[in-house]
Amino acid sequence: LAAVTAAGVCLLARWPDRRRAAGLVLGLVVALAAYFGVQAGTGAALQAAGIAPHGIGNNVPEWKFVVGLDAANEYGDYTEAHADILDIQDGGARRAETWRIIRQSFREWDDILDFFLGKTQAMWAWDEPFSWSSGYLEQGVELLPGVTVGTALEWMGMAERGLALLVWICLAGTTVLLFRYPERRERGAALVCLLAVCAFFCVYLLIEVQPRYRYSVMPYLFVLAGVPVQWLLSRNKRPVPPVAGEEPNDQMR
Repeated sequence: LAAVTAAGVCLLARWPDRRRAAGLVLGLVVALAAYFGVQAGTGAALQAAGIAPHGIGNNVPEWKFVVGLDAANEYGDYTEAHADILDIQDGGARRAETWRIIRQSFREWDDILDFFLGKTQAMWAWDEPFSWSSGYLEQGVELLPGVTVGTALEWMGMAERGLALLVWICLAGTTVLLFRYPERRERGAALVCLLAVCAFFCVYLLIEVQPRYRYSVMPYLFVLAGVPVQWLLSRNKRPVPPVAGEEPNDQMR
């Protein structure tokens, strides 16, 4: 939502036009209404059914920051070192205890930059989601003649790393294209996706990280990785000559 809002502001600043502004504002209002409407409706339905007495909101949002900014935890991933904060019912007292824990953690840590670099590596470079979901399997079981579960998992891991490398190569191409053709930078879905990725990155510098959480940002990365492919395909298109007496279409222009 922050990315969509910021993209709308950038588009309006780039092309100030009343008609465009009305369309962007209307789209933004609809998106916000849909998000909060579905959230509120779902929470009310779950409360009425007795499934979730407190709705679907996070009643202790401070917990994610306590875990994510615990420099003694090295990677800012899950820990129960300060789980007693979950038992504090008073919101003011809980926030005060949260700030006390975070300040103490930072005072005791010599290299804060190294801590955030470690968090970044844990969030974006670890392959924990793959091993976490397959760690219970018996590696020696034979699936096919000469192919065990361990072998299949190894092949899947290699394929995954290969696809990840391909995506990052395409993302590098996207970066080059956006700087090479700045007039295209604010157009299409690229701007929203770029802002969303930046928002994800900044948020997970502050809260608890788990490598599988990055699944949420993958669709944005795939859209951005498709920019060079789209650019190559558009260059190979030949303009259709106009019929006598007709105006050239937008593509020909």
